[in-house]
Amino acid sequence: MSMDVKQYMQELGRRAREASRAVARADTRQKNAALLAMANAIERDVARLMAANAQDLEYARVAGYDAALLDRLALTEKTVAGMAEGLRQIAALPDPGAGKPEPLASTAPSEFWYVRFDDIRVMLQALDEAEAWITPMAHIMEERAEVRNLSRRYQRQLGLERSGLAKTLGHTVVQRVAVMGSDPYLREGSDVTMVFQLHNQTVFDTELERHMASYQAQIPGIATRTITHGAHTVTIKTDPDGLVRQHRALVDDFAIVSNSEGAIRAVLDAIDGKRRRLSDDKDLAYMLARDPGEHDGFAFLSDHFIAEVVGPRQKILAAQRQQALAELLTPGYAALLYGWLEGRAPADTETLIASGLLDREELRHEDGSVIRFAPGDTARSTWGSPAALTPLIDRPRPTVVTEGERAAYDQFARGYQDYWRQFMDPVAIRLDIEEAGGRTEATVDIRVLPLIAGTDYGEIEAVVGNERIEVPALSDGIQAVWAVGSDSDLRRQLDRSASAFDSKGDIGLGWLGDWVMVGSLDRRALVEALVALDDDIQRPLDDAQDDDGRELKAARQIGKLPVYAAAHVKNPVAMVTTLTAIRKAINEIAPGMVQWGEHSRHGEYPIVRVGIDPDAQFGQFADALALYYVQAGEVFILALQPSTLETLIDRVTAGDTPRRGVDGGPQMVIEAQLAQGRASWTAAAWALQGQANRSQAASRAAAEILLRGDPSLTTPEQLVERGLDYFGTYPVTASGRTDFSLGPEGVSDPLHGSAIAPAFPDLPVPDSPIAALMSRLTGVRATVAFDREPIEMEPPARSLHTRLHLQLGSGD
Repeated sequence: MSMDVKQYMQELGRRAREASRAVARADTRQKNAALLAMANAIERDVARLMAANAQDLEYARVAGYDAALLDRLALTEKTVAGMAEGLRQIAALPDPGAGKPEPLASTAPSEFWYVRFDDIRVMLQALDEAEAWITPMAHIMEERAEVRNLSRRYQRQLGLERSGLAKTLGHTVVQRVAVMGSDPYLREGSDVTMVFQLHNQTVFDTELERHMASYQAQIPGIATRTITHGAHTVTIKTDPDGLVRQHRALVDDFAIVSNSEGAIRAVLDAIDGKRRRLSDDKDLAYMLARDPGEHDGFAFLSDHFIAEVVGPRQKILAAQRQQALAELLTPGYAALLYGWLEGRAPADTETLIASGLLDREELRHEDGSVIRFAPGDTARSTWGSPAALTPLIDRPRPTVVTEGERAAYDQFARGYQDYWRQFMDPVAIRLDIEEAGGRTEATVDIRVLPLIAGTDYGEIEAVVGNERIEVPALSDGIQAVWAVGSDSDLRRQLDRSASAFDSKGDIGLGWLGDWVMVGSLDRRALVEALVALDDDIQRPLDDAQDDDGRELKAARQIGKLPVYAAAHVKNPVAMVTTLTAIRKAINEIAPGMVQWGEHSRHGEYPIVRVGIDPDAQFGQFADALALYYVQAGEVFILALQPSTLETLIDRVTAGDTPRRGVDGGPQMVIEAQLAQGRASWTAAAWALQGQANRSQAASRAAAEILLRGDPSLTTPEQLVERGLDYFGTYPVTASGRTDFSLGPEGVSDPLHGSAIAPAFPDLPVPDSPIAALMSRLTGVRATVAFDREPIEMEPPARSLHTRLHLQLGSGD
């Protein structure tokens, strides 16, 4: 009997090995057909399976197996049906073998973030765009008055210079390049590792030595040493202040350059297979199969990376490092306070301590490690400096935590678990760049799993439901369109609100079709309204008016806006009934207050005006502000200006309107066309300037601290250097400059003046981040979809799919 069992198992293994070869050769269609055939066979032969299982159970009872094992062996009709359903779910999943393997993922630890470029020139182009306007614009939108020079910091730490790199290390030298790191704290200080897949090692090494020679001429004391990790030699070049931290190794055709010893050791272990690699992760295989295709750039955040970021090691280390940062900032603040009080910078650290503004114990961290500081220089310790803290991966893993740290992490973990109610999964970002006719077109494709309940994304999904839309390209202006599915929560909520307003039920959204839309035409009124209504735009003030005058002027400006809202109508009769009921309700609430009637016609369509009666209360606003609407075919349009309606009617007549889309299409589309010199371009530039102006109080305060605290600062370059020394950041003006000055009216700059004596430059200011953005970004189209994932789960698994298409450059 034992030989029979052995022979039987060997035969099963031989047949399984043969089958595995056949499966490896099969395409997705063949694999899915086999899975579905197995599911059908299981359902067809339920009786035979149950009979065979009964025999197995009887043999097991006779053999004396315990009850728990017998229970696991037992089949029921429900478990057999579950087996068939499980095979069908597998067939519905993307085929992991269908996606092209990510070429450098085998070099990345699975818990690292990962970005790959197929051409180093694409990577450098992306960095150029980021440095030119993306990063400064992020500061403006965040209302941050500080700049950290991150690109310069990491280039120097890696011993690389971007200038000329693309020309020297083109496709003949570097086949592709990946950038990776273990945490998201790039602002504070993080590990960054670059992996170059080489065609020509000699040219690559020569170029890197040239870069290092440039840094050696600028930074004293750069020394070289080597360490061994496994079978690999790591060459390390650093200076005493840690400005340069280059770690280099070569493995086959991979050249690895990192600013962190801990990171390069992790990457080498991944290459050697001693550490879990990103290429081994099932979530990466799923994402590659989910959206197959080749792209110029690919970025990936795995669930292992997210787990590390929210895990106790990184969170507690990050908190400890923030405490250390506060301690590193203390001596610089003390030196500036001394300068503010004494009118001169302290001569040395002992002078500062003798003044009582800095305690000697404040030159030690809470953990006892020493802080090295001299006035006019940066504070440094084993935690790094304010401008560049030591990467977390290079800090010892915490073995003991305080009660406060434990309680803080427990509180974070509870909140995080409440937020991520289902599971953690990956984020994949794909980048493609095309050059055509002097214009660069960049497409960024982002898929996030899962769609998290209780977030803004979940709220948007509740609006659109399952409906899809197709939206023609916009010729001018700004527009947002979103689907409104029959299962939309918005539809149900508005219907309930309308029922409360109208007991007869005549007011509702039963007439609403597949989509709604809001937007603005490209008209001068946008700029005029922005200047009148946005106090943050730094423009000369008009003569003072009384309150009534200001309100009337604001109403006139709003009434001129070329904005509109439109909706698809599936039931015209219901819509007319709704409008009639609304009119009746308004007359009952405010009799004689509102005039409602035909204003004009455009072609065959009557335009209706709804406005304040000139003889009623607030009649002075009758000519300033009104609503106009029209039903043009299957589209209902609402606007503040009849001319806006006429333009929209022409679009409807030409068939240039959204329509129901197909599965896989978007559910929300946002688009803007910003032709230089046009009204929407000017309005966008001025609105961004207003956003930048909001940060100026903080920026001027930081500049004043530096200028009063160190009177020896006489140039913008010195202010930048001292800011980086003491704070790790430096302030910038509303136009991205550093030429602050200190005078009787306080801190000012040549372009924008001061808080009490403002100046009004032409907008956008030349050479500012806003001007850089407005000269580059000429069009943007963003699409959003909430896709059901091809796997049966409860609740259903959904992903957020966003595509961002950018038009960069005028194309002239």
